Amino acid sequence: PLPPIAGGERTSSEIQEAEVMKLDNILRKMKKTEQRIYAIEQAKIKLEKELKEVQKKWFHGKEKKELEQKIAGKQRELSKSKDTLSQIPRMNGYENALEVKKAYKVAKRELDKIRKQQSAWDQEMKPSEKRYLVIRENRPEQIKERSIHERLEEKKREAAHQQRKERK
Repeated sequence: PLPPIAGGERTSSEIQEAEVMKLDNILRKMKKTEQRIYAIEQAKIKLEKELKEVQKKWFHGKEKKELEQKIAGKQRELSKSKDTLSQIPRMNGYENALEVKKAYKVAKRELDKIRKQQSAWDQEMKPSEKRYLVIRENRPEQIKERSIHERLEEKKREAAHQQRKERK
């Protein structure tokens, strides 16, 4: 049996790490949705510019209609993405994105505090008090890599020995 630890058990940070990972995942999803919204807005702006250029020209009614349909589609896609963005925190039990960010900061602070406690505990722990038993390897000491020069010398001796045998 191992001797008991003088400083008590090391504090665990599993719960805090899981909470930080969960909140980080939520924030990443929100970030992706924000990027998607930005891309849709940029595409919509580009289409609106094209529409303005086409409206200046005569006899381009078909192109104008197509661009208007594309802009309407982008507008629907944009509103759907914005709804998704507002739903992400609600799906995870938070009222809005601000609450998620606040909870993330609190969880991160708690995790940092526990990690500091763990590092302090590790510092207090002396090598003689660690809970490890040293077990030697089950490999004989004779098996070790020889250098290429040693192997070459051995081969030369064997070749010379082989030549002597053949002469006899």
